[in-house]
Amino acid sequence: MYTVLIVEDEDNARKLLRKHVEKQGFQVLEAENLQKGNQIIDTEFVDIVLLDINLPDGNGLTLLDRISKELPTTQVVVITGHGDIDTAVEAMHTGARDFVTKPIDTKRMFAALDRCKDTVEVSRELSGYREAQRMQMGGYVRSASASMQHAEHYVSVVAPQDTSVLLTGETGTGKEVIAQLIHRFSRRKDKQFVAVNCAGIPPETAHSELFGHEKGAFTGADAKHTGKFQYANGGTIFLDEIARMPLAIQQMILRVLEERKVMRMRSNTEETIDVRVIAASNQNLLDLVATGEFLPDLYYRLNVIQIDIPSLRERKDDIPLFAGAFLSKHAQQMGKRIDGFSDGAMQALKAYNWPGNVRQLRNAIEHAVLFCEGDATHIQVGHLPSFLRIPMQGAGQAPFLQRSTEPVPIN
Repeated sequence: MYTVLIVEDEDNARKLLRKHVEKQGFQVLEAENLQKGNQIIDTEFVDIVLLDINLPDGNGLTLLDRISKELPTTQVVVITGHGDIDTAVEAMHTGARDFVTKPIDTKRMFAALDRCKDTVEVSRELSGYREAQRMQMGGYVRSASASMQHAEHYVSVVAPQDTSVLLTGETGTGKEVIAQLIHRFSRRKDKQFVAVNCAGIPPETAHSELFGHEKGAFTGADAKHTGKFQYANGGTIFLDEIARMPLAIQQMILRVLEERKVMRMRSNTEETIDVRVIAASNQNLLDLVATGEFLPDLYYRLNVIQIDIPSLRERKDDIPLFAGAFLSKHAQQMGKRIDGFSDGAMQALKAYNWPGNVRQLRNAIEHAVLFCEGDATHIQVGHLPSFLRIPMQGAGQAPFLQRSTEPVPIN
């Protein structure tokens, strides 16, 4: 969605313009003078401005000048009186993208808006690449999508507290990255963050892995072992895929949450610990509670705050950001200079539904960087994995077969 600000002092003309522009699929804001226009620029994100030059409280060129200096990605189409070509030329020199004259020819105005929209779209993608590093917080890329920004707000609220958190979402959405972010902005940030893949622990060794064991506790236990919970003491433990834990181990975790004590295997002594628990699941835990596969008391202990991480197909505005961050990382690791993505490559990335989510996108970019060789300075469609170049049967994908040879300039 693109936002257009209409700055026009005549009420009827402004409302008519709004009607026409909204029919073209734009979101519209209105200002009747320079003062209101400046206020909106201060508080709202605007992609395009339809700006009348002759306003009751000053010359519209002053607002144009401000936008050109402070908001270089915002496009301006000026509205001038019929025959006032000198003003239109001055506006173009000041930074306007285009101009229309009164009475307004709607076809010309729509063409100007479409050109502005194309420029904004490219600017968004380029700024996503250029600012990916700036937008990262220790490896985390801030989202451009509303659904993920909602999740980020929950993170900012819950991080400073010691509240237990349950992260839900599909495989590959970045639940561990969110858990690390919560830890990084908590009072425990200087202590350990311990990640545990619950799905990867065999049931027979789960007690030892999580809570430790004494020497001689079982065959091969040649020394005393510190468990993950003790190692995380003072910090945060992240229990990924908590639904895969056996019920007996779930009961032990519940006891830790309730009493803040653990006991090593074959020990008679309890150890007091101070640890924050963040859990994650790609399954619906309430469904597992209903079938008896997950302890209800543990579910409610973990689910003090639940943060749902949306899939990548629900937040495609983030694809240029993630792609830029991954490109920067892998190009540096491989000692390559790659400045960005071709139009075609970015279209292919945005057209795909990403069942493996952010993890799959990361792997695809690593593949592309690996195969971007010779004098190539931009990722082209041919550098991408084959599943992005060949339509997948039954994947609900729009075919993408054309390869763009025009690079997107970064510098």
